[in-house]
Amino acid sequence: MDENGAGETMMSLKVPTQLREEIRAKAVKEGVTLRVIVLRALKAAGFEVDDAELADRRPAHSGRRKGS
Repeated sequence: MDENGAGETMMSLKVPTQLREEIRAKAVKEGVTLRVIVLRALKAAGFEVDDAELADRRPAHSGRRKGS
């Protein structure tokens, strides 16, 4: 849980295949997760998203792109 006691929960939804691929491609290009891309979009749409949630939380050795 975070300091507000909010914690996290799973959310599953269906989106058009092309949109999923566009999100994946953007995530790969930026070296972040799909989660980060979606949370950024939600924040831009006016939803409250803490900036700390926008960081890639994968371990450094996870294979993400470095220096891009």
